[in-house]
Amino acid sequence: MSLLQKLLSIGMYNQQPKQIQQRQPQLNPDFKGVYRPVGNTLQEVYCPRCGSWECSHTQIPINVPGRVKTRYTANLNPFRPFTLVNKKEKVVQQCGTYYQHRFVCNKCGLIFM
Repeated sequence: MSLLQKLLSIGMYNQQPKQIQQRQPQLNPDFKGVYRPVGNTLQEVYCPRCGSWECSHTQIPINVPGRVKTRYTANLNPFRPFTLVNKKEKVVQQCGTYYQHRFVCNKCGLIFM
């Protein structure tokens, strides 16, 4: 008798793998708006100004300007007599764009989180 048959006979081994249960959030079937994820659940989104459920997702672009550090030194080159100072620039922070996710009310036009 093999080890597998012994384990099956005493009930220590199940051939059927355990199924992982995914908790589905309980959604209101009457709600026709958008949902916001809060932890492991979904929350209905209502407008804070007018209380309407007619909201939609939007993305707002945020531009971050770059920063440059500038250093000036005296010109010591005799072949360039009209240049008084040398200018050197060093990039401290790159410029870029990122997007913020917001909700917009389709009735009153309020943009909120």
